[in-house]
Amino acid sequence: MDIINIKVKDVKQALKDDMFRLMSTYYDNLSKMQFDKDLSNKDHVIIMVEGGLVRGFTTIEHLHLKIEDKEILGVFSGNTIMDLSIPPSLHLQQAFVRYIEDLKKTSDKALYWFLICKGYKTYRYLNVYCKKYYPSYMAKTPEMEQKIMDAYAKFKYPDNYDLHTGIIKHDDSMDYLKDDVAPITERLLRKPEVAYFAKKNPGHIHGDELVCLASFSDDNLKPGYYRALR
Repeated sequence: MDIINIKVKDVKQALKDDMFRLMSTYYDNLSKMQFDKDLSNKDHVIIMVEGGLVRGFTTIEHLHLKIEDKEILGVFSGNTIMDLSIPPSLHLQQAFVRYIEDLKKTSDKALYWFLICKGYKTYRYLNVYCKKYYPSYMAKTPEMEQKIMDAYAKFKYPDNYDLHTGIIKHDDSMDYLKDDVAPITERLLRKPEVAYFAKKNPGHIHGDELVCLASFSDDNLKPGYYRALR
């Protein structure tokens, strides 16, 4: 398994085409024009390749905010997809965590994970890596964190973000997971974080996305994060 860690501007067209092939396997209402436009707005991409094919990738955008005199660098996670036809792998997660660690060494700003979730699997990564994340069934979202979430969501999705629900509403231009990719079963609903996600974002099956936030400060990171560095 090979990992390509690269700036978006340096990604060759053939690699972009294969990324689109993989994503269109699991998402509906996805056009090549839409995919290319979204990718061009990102700064960085981590790509997992095996057998000459893209088997997974995650795109990253850096967002700089200033809220109440606090300088913030947000790592905005865009499209993230794994090929479900191959055995599960941690290579992509490990590369993402190493990317964050490198960023922490070069930036003196408060570093946050800006995440939008249209599926429960993405939402659960917050619980794997972070002690506190928002929104969560474990605690009410603090005022400062809510301001950060609102600021980046309004910046990225000014026409679709609902301040009252914390949801980015799907419209006809947005892609969504195919019905059979990650359904929420009754068994999964027994897990409190999954039940919370399903209640907080009831329109996830239509592509609605839940705006989420977590700090990458050392005191907020769980053992699951540090295991990825080994």
